[in-house]
Amino acid sequence: MRLLVRTLVVALLATIGLALGPVSGSLADPPERGKAFDADIKQIGAAADFSWDAWPNTYGEYWMKPHWAEPKTAKDIWYFQFTAGASDKVDRLREKFPLEVGRLQPRRVDHSMKTLWRALSQAGEYLHRKHPGLETGTSRIDWRHNEMELFITHRAPKVSRYVERRWKGAVNVIVKSGGPVRSSVSRTTATASDFQQTTEAEAYGRENWPGEFAGIWRRSRDAKPKTEKVIYFVGFTSGAARHVEELTRMFPLESGEYQAVKVARSEKELLKVLSRLPKFLRKKNVDAKEYTLSFEAPRNAIGVEFTDPDPKIRRALKKRFGRAVVVIRPG
Repeated sequence: MRLLVRTLVVALLATIGLALGPVSGSLADPPERGKAFDADIKQIGAAADFSWDAWPNTYGEYWMKPHWAEPKTAKDIWYFQFTAGASDKVDRLREKFPLEVGRLQPRRVDHSMKTLWRALSQAGEYLHRKHPGLETGTSRIDWRHNEMELFITHRAPKVSRYVERRWKGAVNVIVKSGGPVRSSVSRTTATASDFQQTTEAEAYGRENWPGEFAGIWRRSRDAKPKTEKVIYFVGFTSGAARHVEELTRMFPLESGEYQAVKVARSEKELLKVLSRLPKFLRKKNVDAKEYTLSFEAPRNAIGVEFTDPDPKIRRALKKRFGRAVVVIRPG
């Protein structure tokens, strides 16, 4: 599901010389930045937006190591993280978004940002229901370590171990100390709020309308034709307008707006298709290493990307699953 493309705060980044996410090394007295760095910042923002839209199921965000941080390098290193195909994807980003004074570097991680946000939402709900006395309502994203940090009021080793085991290292439980905790992400407040709201709206839709809900995906305000706000499409098999009215009331957005979409298949139905595909492809003698499956909410289908597409397999998929499965071109 394509949720949110984060917004770069260009003026802030250009002023302090940092990228979104943690920065490795000492930040004391960073060298003065110039127009070339400002140009790179814009390219990085465009590359991040592209990655969110093109690879929502594998994109794991990015972070930057400035060239003056130890060990020193000739250029700033921008690590773009993916759960699969990192090298090929970064090669494509290099072609589309060349940098002047920085270098894009691929990095494989265990969790996509979609997975991290979902894990954080679920872990927070678990604390709220089972251990309300531990809640602080604060969290932080650690891009470099590819995890969400969920803060609690005091030590609770059993709870911490359960959360970290249950969500496979995507959520790290930390005892909060000192002042307020801030996200390590430089987003606008409205954008950060909308990200959280759409994440919670998605969880709410999945829980309350499991037979109708079909996911949330976004349309950038810069996409043609341009719009004043980011549009968050919410798919339902029935009652779309009514359900979206409820989501708008419960999870209001600051810089975006929801739009109801009627679709043919619910997320629940598509997940059943997803669970059947490996067995179907195995019977067709397609090795598991030869394809990747993804949830394509905007197309209301499960995506299959083959390393070497076979027209016969494509026809077999269409005959068996119809429009519930789409074949995606490699890359």
